[in-house]
Amino acid sequence: MHTPDSLTPDQKLVVMAAAVHGLGPETALKYANARRVVRLSLIWKGFSGHALEAAWNPYDGSAVLNEIYRAMISLMPHESDEPLLEGAGNVAGNPPAFPDFTSCRLTALGMELAEQLLSERPDLRDSVADHREPRRLEDHPNDY
Repeated sequence: MHTPDSLTPDQKLVVMAAAVHGLGPETALKYANARRVVRLSLIWKGFSGHALEAAWNPYDGSAVLNEIYRAMISLMPHESDEPLLEGAGNVAGNPPAFPDFTSCRLTALGMELAEQLLSERPDLRDSVADHREPRRLEDHPNDY
């Protein structure tokens, strides 16, 4: 069973980012682009501006982009007995399709876990809801 303590920091970011973007179990996968989840996770890790755009290269993706995307894929049914995310597109390929061309949404279990995580970090939800610059986790080094 997944608990907040059983997830890696990158998996926590992915789950929270999907929830903040409203990508719950009822969301149609055709509207649940994985790019939004991966991008917000990178922002929360401290990437912005040129560094964010440099990480987002479909031909030579950065290590941190690949780490976040791999964390997202690891939470899907083909890699987890209790998936927190469902995906569409070639997410299980070797290599998987770039996040721009795949989709993800939280399962009911994933949404429950995301709500737990976000209750501890309401600033992350609020930063996106209010259209402010999302807070970076380095601003809260002891939280994760």
